[in-house]
Amino acid sequence: RLLRVFKQLFVIVQGLIAAVKPVFWAMLMLTIIVYAAAIVAVRVIGQSPERYANTTTGFDPVEMYGTLPRAMYTLFTLAMGDDIMGSLFPIMMHHWELLFLLYAPFMMMTTFGVMNVVA
Repeated sequence: RLLRVFKQLFVIVQGLIAAVKPVFWAMLMLTIIVYAAAIVAVRVIGQSPERYANTTTGFDPVEMYGTLPRAMYTLFTLAMGDDIMGSLFPIMMHHWELLFLLYAPFMMMTTFGVMNVVA
């Protein structure tokens, strides 16, 4: 009698358990993409702060891209669709030609590729 009541709950729990493996692989792939893009971002943006600093918007490239963990965090927030105006727009306003080659494939692979597979 108790099993009949919780049968739907059991089906939901089974579905969650079955989804763990694909979500793990998607997060691993997302981590690898973010790591690779962060290495490029630190080399291009974080190590040339005088080129990418923007006094009108207050954008500080060292704060967001100065170290690998900072760059990974910034790119992860971009991949999740958060803080695009704060971390992407100020730098793309003035240097979009070069950085478009970094951000466009990154956004396509993460937002449209990996995250749509999970959802």
